[in-house]
Amino acid sequence: MSGDSFLRFFPVPRYLRFPAVGVDISDGSVKFIELIESSGSVNTGRFGRRFFSEGTLIEVLSSIQREFNFDLVNVSAPEEESYFIRIRLPVLKTEDIRDAIELQIEGYVPYSAKEVEFDYQVLKNGPKKDGHVDVNVAVLPKKIVNKYVSLLSQSGLRLMSLMIEAEATSRAAVPWGDKNVSMIVNIGRVNTILSIVANGVVWFSYTFGLGGNSLTKRLCERYSLSGAEAERLKNESGLLGSTSDGQNASECLLPMFAGVKDEMEKHRRYWSEHRKGFLMAQDLGDINRVMVCGSQAVIPGLIDYLSSALKMEVALVNPWVNLFDFDQYVPPINRGDSLEYTTAIGLALGSLFNL
Repeated sequence: MSGDSFLRFFPVPRYLRFPAVGVDISDGSVKFIELIESSGSVNTGRFGRRFFSEGTLIEVLSSIQREFNFDLVNVSAPEEESYFIRIRLPVLKTEDIRDAIELQIEGYVPYSAKEVEFDYQVLKNGPKKDGHVDVNVAVLPKKIVNKYVSLLSQSGLRLMSLMIEAEATSRAAVPWGDKNVSMIVNIGRVNTILSIVANGVVWFSYTFGLGGNSLTKRLCERYSLSGAEAERLKNESGLLGSTSDGQNASECLLPMFAGVKDEMEKHRRYWSEHRKGFLMAQDLGDINRVMVCGSQAVIPGLIDYLSSALKMEVALVNPWVNLFDFDQYVPPINRGDSLEYTTAIGLALGSLFNL
């Protein structure tokens, strides 16, 4: 985002080279990754995942700080607590845009201007003939911002930036300069986040409560399995059919993934029908690509199922696409696990390149 951003708590001069650390707090776990820039290239530093339960998040973050001695970190804010909105403004000087947004923002979110923090980006479609420009605005309630500032402070960490989860994910998932209109589907353990991204901007995002834990629970109930056994069945059989012992995970999983497909289809239609109106995306086309990430993205048969059901290109995210070429550097995280780190990578990437 290009506004005078609340996201940046500690602006760092470019000549000071700090390791960039992204911390994704979501789905009952903390995923963190360090990116290190050296001699014009970027390498992966330390990374990991820690699970937490209610009331233990500060303890988990504190243990990460003690073990890895992280200081400044970039953290994701939950998508369901945030808003992406478009506001139409007259052509203004750059220094007047923030004040103009503040005057209008109460008409778009259920908070007063004093109760929110926001960042904005002037959309790259230029001033219109009738004399206006469109801005994309990311909004968070101040109570959420203050919560994260306090949370990190109590954990011995300093918050360098705070970014809405869907935006951080898109920064890692979408190649810079990409002109496609993409739907990113982040399927986690608890929730799935759908976001629509074009020209480097998150135009829309939506969270619904279906994730890997629901899938595992369904398998446990269907086959009287332990949690570990159900996880193994899910990850080995997926949507491909029966295992050697006759257990067919697809019978349980397919109806649930059909629900994910239905949400994707619904929001694809929503974009197509409304992008020329109040979404202010009249210069953009329909969604022409789906990109999948998250801890559940590698369930066998999922990508083929979605591609066939939606009749469009569906592919796994390459979260390293804006960082390095695999011919020159291979990160120490395998393909499947890296999909779970997509948001954390996007957080670190944004800090590394001061985006």
